[in-house]
Amino acid sequence: MPEGVKLTRLFHKQRAFENADLIIDASTSIAVERNLALDNSYGDARRSSVFLNPKGTELVLLYEDTERKYRLDLLEMTYYRMLIVDERLNDHLSVSEKQRTNSFSCRAESSIIDYDNVGLLASIASQQLKKLYASNDAKIAIWRISAGNSVVDYINIPLSDWQLFDINGVKVYIINDVISIMKEQRLSSGTLETGGVFFGCYDKDRQIIYVLHSHPAPIDSKHGPTSFVRGCNGLKEVQDSINLKTYYQVRYLGEWHSHPSGSNTPSTLDKKQFDEMSTDHLLQNIPFVQAIIGDNGVYVNALI
Repeated sequence: MPEGVKLTRLFHKQRAFENADLIIDASTSIAVERNLALDNSYGDARRSSVFLNPKGTELVLLYEDTERKYRLDLLEMTYYRMLIVDERLNDHLSVSEKQRTNSFSCRAESSIIDYDNVGLLASIASQQLKKLYASNDAKIAIWRISAGNSVVDYINIPLSDWQLFDINGVKVYIINDVISIMKEQRLSSGTLETGGVFFGCYDKDRQIIYVLHSHPAPIDSKHGPTSFVRGCNGLKEVQDSINLKTYYQVRYLGEWHSHPSGSNTPSTLDKKQFDEMSTDHLLQNIPFVQAIIGDNGVYVNALI
């Protein structure tokens, strides 16, 4: 394509987004949604994403606030967290048993979904997008069609705040729910160290890590006044469950532990663990996050 044509298209694209108040993503593409959330060239317009679950029985809506405090990528991560912790959503992303093979499609298999359901959920999406446009608030919600009676159930997903840790250009977002869990488990462990396992998502190109879930120390963990050895009992089953609930979008990211008294400064052993674990993860082209919670808050180190 001639260079002049490329520049003309880019110019018109920028003008279109500069004049927009709302950008709606209905692509069902994570790459598109992340790009809209994090690329400032789209201007200050609010972003929204709407999509159906694989069975076509549930509508998901992510909607930013006018200040864009709750960015689309952070809303996506909050949604994933709820898939893990809310039992009502255990089968939300399960795949339809009715599938067909498309010989001439980029997707070899596609789910067969009910057109009536699509029409009903599309109408809800249209109505809600217009309604939320008049509000300044962010929103995460799911509408579910009950089998047999066509009743639509509404599931509101609470918004969560995030803390950002910038480690040499690597941005680590930790959801406040996880930090609260770390504080509670440190307190309940008394004079003994404790810890847990981080799960979440990452964007290697943009050097971003999202920590959205923490699993507590397995029962075979060893707790001491100045040491903590995290066990492994049941962790495979935990990861398998998270894989099913989030359709393999959420993975193991790293470890956290507590210092019962004193600061969160990493010890020599903590630094050695980070070096060994991060090196092993980088060889697999995946990130590693280490966090320590002490009297003075949370310390975070990460490589991606």
